[in-house]
Amino acid sequence: MAALPGGDKRSSVPIPDFQTLMRPVLELHADGIDHDSAVVVASMADHFELSARMEMPPSGGQKLFNNRVAWSITDMAQAGLLERPRRGATRITARGQKLLAENRDRVDMKVLSQFAEYQEFRTRRRKPDKPAGEQDLSTADAPPLELIPQLIAEARTALADKLVERLRQAPPQFLEYQRPSLRPIPRRY
Repeated sequence: MAALPGGDKRSSVPIPDFQTLMRPVLELHADGIDHDSAVVVASMADHFELSARMEMPPSGGQKLFNNRVAWSITDMAQAGLLERPRRGATRITARGQKLLAENRDRVDMKVLSQFAEYQEFRTRRRKPDKPAGEQDLSTADAPPLELIPQLIAEARTALADKLVERLRQAPPQFLEYQRPSLRPIPRRY
């Protein structure tokens, strides 16, 4: 492997999505002990041979890889595969052990959907504007942080539609009576 800047000899592997992280995170917990979130993130970075220079999301918040590990843990906790004995720590449950024993190659949202708690979690945090049959399935598997640009665009479109509708309903004199303020804007030096 070629060395990356800074002497890191790990390859620059693409960051896996949060569903791809689920099985390895669950396997890490198979020992039954509590795992701190920082240890889980570091172990997953080693598992996937990711460099220390991980991408930051557009919002400038937590690193993209950390965010995806956190979402995989959240989804598995909601399905009852992991529990949170204290803040920042997770532990496998009997249900999680059973799922690992079933020797599945992949744990993802489809697998988690067999659990009623997870189905309730997925519907609880969504308030669809469209009937269930019309829901955009391309975004159903994306982590919320990656949906933000699309949601912003949808909100802007909805706002523009509302403004146009209000302007159409207003009498023609509505625009004539709107005058800009003639007050000078104070300058700040």
